[in-house]
Amino acid sequence: MTLAAFLSILLIHLLGAISPGPAFVVIVRTAAVDGFRSAVLAAVGLGLGAICWALAALLGLNLLFEVAPSALLAFKFAGAAFLLWIAWQTFLHAETPCR
Repeated sequence: MTLAAFLSILLIHLLGAISPGPAFVVIVRTAAVDGFRSAVLAAVGLGLGAICWALAALLGLNLLFEVAPSALLAFKFAGAAFLLWIAWQTFLHAETPCR
């Protein structure tokens, strides 16, 4: 690989890493609506979530799922249950105005 190709790939990855994503939008909205403390708590929560995913990847979650396919099925059902709970809460509080 030439130096020019390496630098262009590095630049593309750097631009992707520094561009704001959905988490940034959530934090900014939380700061504007609920204040600094809530935004910091949301940022800490997002950071802890990212750490959990990184640790799961590093510790070989894929290997666990290959060894115990029932664990993958349990994770899928837990994720589906969580999404259904979020949907139910959204449905219940649809009339409540957003602050």
